[in-house]
Amino acid sequence: AKLEAESPETEAKDKHQKAWDELKAERQAKKEVEAASLAFKDLDTNGDNSIDMQEIIARPEFDIDSNGVVSEEEAKEHLEDKESVDYDTFTKDIWPHVKDIYKKPTTEEPPPEVDPSTEARGEEDQTEQKDEDSMPEYDEETKKLIEAADEARKNYDEANSKLKELDNELSSIKSYLEQDYGPNREYAILQDQCFEYTDREYTYKYCPFSKGSQRPKNGGHETSLGNWGNWAGPENDKYSVQLYEKGQNCWNGPDRSVKVHLKCGLEHRLLSSSEPSRCEYAFEFETPCRCSQPSGGTAQPHDEL
Repeated sequence: AKLEAESPETEAKDKHQKAWDELKAERQAKKEVEAASLAFKDLDTNGDNSIDMQEIIARPEFDIDSNGVVSEEEAKEHLEDKESVDYDTFTKDIWPHVKDIYKKPTTEEPPPEVDPSTEARGEEDQTEQKDEDSMPEYDEETKKLIEAADEARKNYDEANSKLKELDNELSSIKSYLEQDYGPNREYAILQDQCFEYTDREYTYKYCPFSKGSQRPKNGGHETSLGNWGNWAGPENDKYSVQLYEKGQNCWNGPDRSVKVHLKCGLEHRLLSSSEPSRCEYAFEFETPCRCSQPSGGTAQPHDEL
């Protein structure tokens, strides 16, 4: 539907643009003829309806080598090796090559006083000139085609946006189903949550199955301690430790990483943070999820139970 609506819109807009380009070219050609006519009249000082070498020599702007004198050779070059040219030859063959060299005559008369009415007319002329340089509005038929195409694009964008949302949802569901959340998926409840712990210097953040980080207690940039890697507990208790790896690189050292040691508790809470080895951190996190039967081991009761 989008392509079907855009095709006639494009055709109509191209047609409008072509007509505008042709009109501009016609106006420009007319301006060129007017400029050439004025220049011919100015250069034809003896009024014989032709421009000869002497009339070119009399104009300093035609001095090719800038030695202060227009020579016969230079004049002849401008006239394309002719002794003189008539109006038609000048406008067709000579003017295109000399229009950027030719200088209009100037007068030293002071500018006349402008009364308000004349000034207003001048502003109107400028407005008309701007309007003349602007492409005309589309006709009603083209406007309707544009409106139809805009509506089709809007509907397409909305449908595409909904499709992307569905794709993202499906991707999230697939990721959720493929993620190892424990033997009974008991740790799934921690997904999309974050927990913080603050000591004397830093605030540590733990986002299960996502990342670990730290930032100065009094403000500053957050430093990555690692992104979710895998379960890293011992063989008989795999789900007791999580590894977050490939964090921000330590200066002249390894990438930061953090192991999260899970323990049974009545609530989800980040209890502590330490750095047993350089750039290798350890978090202690309590959660009711850990109170379930661990894989390959016995239940780990909470201290208060």
